[in-house]
Amino acid sequence: MSTLQNIIDKILEDANEKKENIERELREEKRKLQEKEDIKIQKEENNILETANREGKDIVKRALSIAELRARDTELEAKQEMITRVLEAVIEKLENLSEKDYLNYLENALKKLNVSKDATVFVEDRFLDYVHNARTDYNISEKTVNSGFKVSDGNIIYNNDFRSIVESMREEVEADILQALYGE
Repeated sequence: MSTLQNIIDKILEDANEKKENIERELREEKRKLQEKEDIKIQKEENNILETANREGKDIVKRALSIAELRARDTELEAKQEMITRVLEAVIEKLENLSEKDYLNYLENALKKLNVSKDATVFVEDRFLDYVHNARTDYNISEKTVNSGFKVSDGNIIYNNDFRSIVESMREEVEADILQALYGE
């Protein structure tokens, strides 16, 4: 039996050795596969991080751009508000002219309009008596206007309402107002 036992032992030993070789090969294969997987995962992780970093930078750039636009819009709104206030102050000053200043304004404006002496001039109610007493060269109507003056010269009517005049000049004077206020 010893030979038979020796053969059995030899077979078992060879089987164990093969089993250990197979297990070692499997462990090595598993390790290689794990390394490959780890490398693949690391690459994917790096790609995800790069994409997230790029997208994060883009988000920050867009947010900054939006903030800059909002700041610019707010600044423009504030400047437009200041221009409106300045123009309102001009209108208020025009609407509070003294009788003498109103008459000077009226005569200068009528000269610039180059209206005929037959033209009819409508003035503000509060200046009607003063203008009549000043004996201007123009026909002064008893009908009045709320602001500024109006001229009817044949088929042509000139409306020189102070608010209308200032608003019509708004675009022309905005740059001057900004220059005076902000040095722009």
